[in-house]
Amino acid sequence: MLDFWLTTGRFSDEFEKNFAEWIGVKYAHLVNSGSSANLIAFTVLTAPELGERRIKKGDEVITVACGFPTTVTPIIQYGAVPVFLDCTVPQYNIDVSQLEKAYSKKQKPS
Repeated sequence: MLDFWLTTGRFSDEFEKNFAEWIGVKYAHLVNSGSSANLIAFTVLTAPELGERRIKKGDEVITVACGFPTTVTPIIQYGAVPVFLDCTVPQYNIDVSQLEKAYSKKQKPS
C-alpha cells in the first residue's frame, strides 16, 4: 500500500505462489473479494471432472437462509435451486437439525 500498487501484478503473483506452496497445492488464485471467491468456489463444483458429483442446472443446494446475498447468487446464476435452512440463535449457524428434512434426490451427497 505504501507504494500505491492497488491492482494485481508482481505482488499478487508472488503472494499466489507463496500461498500455494504454504498450503501444499499447485495453484492459488487471488480475487478481489469474498463474493468473487464464493463464485469461483461454486463454479468449481459444477466442473465436469467431478462426474456424477458435479452440481448441474436444476440440482438443489442447501444453504443458509440468513446469509449474505452473494452466498446464494452463484447458485441461482448457475441455474441450481437454493434450499434455505434457518439459523440457530445466538450462534447464527445453519440449523443442522433441519438437514434431513431438507434433503431430496435433487441434491448431491457430499
